[in-house]
Amino acid sequence: MSFSRNLMFGILLSLGLTSLVPMDASAIPAFARKYRVSCQLCHNPFPALTAFGDQFAGNGFRMAFDEEPRDTIATGDDLLTLPASLPLAIRLDAYAQLYANGKAATDFQMPWNLKVLSGGTLGKKLSYYIYFLLAERGEVAGVEDAFIYWNDIGGAPVDLAVGQFQVSDPIFKRELRLEVLDYAIYKVVVGLQPANLTYDRGFMASADLAGFTITGTLINGDGIPAINPAFKYDNDANKNLFGHITRDLGSHARLGVMGYTGRQNGDYYGFPDQSNDISMWGVDGTFGAGMFQLNLQYVARTDTEAE
Repeated sequence: MSFSRNLMFGILLSLGLTSLVPMDASAIPAFARKYRVSCQLCHNPFPALTAFGDQFAGNGFRMAFDEEPRDTIATGDDLLTLPASLPLAIRLDAYAQLYANGKAATDFQMPWNLKVLSGGTLGKKLSYYIYFLLAERGEVAGVEDAFIYWNDIGGAPVDLAVGQFQVSDPIFKRELRLEVLDYAIYKVVVGLQPANLTYDRGFMASADLAGFTITGTLINGDGIPAINPAFKYDNDANKNLFGHITRDLGSHARLGVMGYTGRQNGDYYGFPDQSNDISMWGVDGTFGAGMFQLNLQYVARTDTEAE
């Protein structure tokens, strides 16, 4: 049978108010120590990125794409930039809630999240980023982001990430949100289908062209499950594709469009005679000035077999 579903219209409203910001121990203070600057150069308020912080991440965690290596060990290998010490950081999110449900009650949610993060440069164009979620709402979640990043390949404004990352990162980065609640629109799955717009494994390429940022992603389409009995991460031979195009409209607005297509065979899920074709499309936008920012996201999804 054919199944079609519009997921939802999500309005992600971010107000830069202290009362809405988690008590974040800090973002990546390893970078602040390396460059001897305040964390607020890249994050304000935590964990949201400033314009400079976004550029810093885009340069592969460098102040400038052509900067000389610092805090490294001389190895005699021109291709290797080996840090003098392992850059580590800890992020702690803690909350306290006061609510009334027939009677007054309090809930101390400390820690809500606890992460160990590491990132840095491995060469003139090569960087890495990884974090391990030690605690997420009382449970160990394990490795989430873990990827190698090539910046400005061949001298062109083209970047490539390989590994484990969030499909939705080119749109809105979930890990940088100010709100306690997650961006549910990216987490929705349909039936037994594992594909959504959060974590997956594969390749992500992005390029700047004529004022547009264009991103293309090739992924397994299974999320980030543990290895299966066949010692594989991907449960079928199919690969899914995601694309996003965005452009800034002045200094206070940004618009983007996205598309996603893929197929999931039903063998692993007990439906050997079925395969599900997935398609998604959506639009997104950011509007803001000063302390106010409004993020908008619409996603429509169609599955041919949703069992």
